[in-house]
Amino acid sequence: MRVLGFTDEVTYCDLCGKMELKGTYVIETDNSEIQHYGSTCASKITDKDISTIKAEVKKIELINEIDTQIISCKTDAS
Repeated sequence: MRVLGFTDEVTYCDLCGKMELKGTYVIETDNSEIQHYGSTCASKITDKDISTIKAEVKKIELINEIDTQIISCKTDAS
């Protein structure tokens, strides 16, 4: 299992079916499927506490932001 991020575009949990969530954690399963889970189910399915999952998402977001800035700098330089 791999945490890919968090989205507010999908507001239902693929595991328990809960609807109208504020958002879901995007998880790549061991068989490469992309699933969306609420915080409780994301914690259960990954066997990680929610604070660890949130830290992973924060790290992913920071890396994506840095990548975007690098691309922007390269575009500005040309």
